[in-house]
Amino acid sequence: ADLRNIYGLGLFEDVQVALEPGEDPRKVVVNLNVQERKTGNFSAGAGFSSNSGLFGTASYTQNNLGGNNQKLNAEVQIGTREYLFDASFTDPWIAGDPYRTSYTVNLFNRLTLPLVFDGGNTEVNLGNPKEPPPVDPLPGQIYGDTGITPRVNRLGGGVVFSRPLTKNPDKTASAWTASAGVQYQRISIRDDSFNIAKYDIFGNNLSFSGTGQDDLLAFQFGLSRDLRNDPLTPTKGSVIRVGVDQSIPVGLGNITMTRIRASYSHFIPVKLLRLNKGPQALAFNIQAGTIIGDLPPYEAFTLGGGSSVRGYDEGEVGSGRSFLQATAEYRFPLLKFLGGIGGVLFVDYGTLLGTQAEVPGSPGIIRGKPGDGLGYGVGVRVKTPIGPVRLDYAWTIDGGNRFQFGFGERF
Repeated sequence: ADLRNIYGLGLFEDVQVALEPGEDPRKVVVNLNVQERKTGNFSAGAGFSSNSGLFGTASYTQNNLGGNNQKLNAEVQIGTREYLFDASFTDPWIAGDPYRTSYTVNLFNRLTLPLVFDGGNTEVNLGNPKEPPPVDPLPGQIYGDTGITPRVNRLGGGVVFSRPLTKNPDKTASAWTASAGVQYQRISIRDDSFNIAKYDIFGNNLSFSGTGQDDLLAFQFGLSRDLRNDPLTPTKGSVIRVGVDQSIPVGLGNITMTRIRASYSHFIPVKLLRLNKGPQALAFNIQAGTIIGDLPPYEAFTLGGGSSVRGYDEGEVGSGRSFLQATAEYRFPLLKFLGGIGGVLFVDYGTLLGTQAEVPGSPGIIRGKPGDGLGYGVGVRVKTPIGPVRLDYAWTIDGGNRFQFGFGERF
């Protein structure tokens, strides 16, 4: 257990165990010879994605600040369609606390093209502010199309505390972990010149207040338990996560919203194919969520994409007040080349449970998104120095197909 905890810190390049005789012949002295790895890292690069367009990014990470295993992260990304700044500090164990309480503080400013307002068969842009719609706009009538996709800017920060629900350090890995925090955001809808935008071409308000800006103050609560044998490539065990966000009505919008979300994954070791030596597993995941009370359109659940229902573009399945999503995968080894290449057969299903019309302005419906979808396909997993790389090719029940790329396992 001690060795597992030491490796789990991620601070050491190598750990070697040496045993020496003790004064008591029934006992030994255990010496651990450790080689500390470089814990600071700066990186910069450029890329292109369908959501961000052409972008440049720079980040700094320090995983052992002050020699206390405290973490400092800062990232800046500037693109032709999006930009973000995110800084966070994590203390994994508040000194002297017997319950091993940790906390994370973060500040952020993110300007994105939200999936709720993008994609679909019908392009829905911002309305022209010089031609505002009437108080009661006619259904389907266009009011001054600017040709600009709505952007959402989130400026805010928060703090989250978490701790295992046990004092026994030997049972920390298998204990339930609870978290609680608070987050504030000033949310604004923007055009491509960063001006406030209030409505789309059909006269639908894009913010809850109708001013183009909302305040969202939310208390966050979570509960999780991880019984997987390996957090990166699990083949046995399960993990469950439940989260509740409760907003408090303040400022613009006076939003009172309760968001509930849960996820459960289960892994079963099997031996079905014998293409290469290595662990095989059947992996299952089910997720569900709902929002009670006020629902700003940009807070709706979205489905579709490489981390949701594969075979569809990001957010293409739709957006709604509630959702249900399930995935089954068969994971197996293919080659030992480059540290290991694995294969995956998968099927994904997601549905918004008929709640697309419950989102103000029905952004999914007016864009022609179906509201449910099923995808299936094959993929490979490549182990790299920056972590596992995920490459999937999926087909959809609607006749579509898509190649998708990501980092880490799907769940």
